[in-house]
Amino acid sequence: MITGITHYGVKVKDMDRSVDFYTNILGFEEAFRIHNDDGSLRILYLHIG
Repeated sequence: MITGITHYGVKVKDMDRSVDFYTNILGFEEAFRIHNDDGSLRILYLHIG
């Protein structure tokens, strides 16, 4: 039996489109971002609950 989910990861092809969906459609809030050494985005965390 599942009683909760602590985190969930998704690999996406289009980060901007995905962030738009999760924030503007589903209403999640961006928590923070982690970047690679070259400045490119590696991981984006969303606050869900």
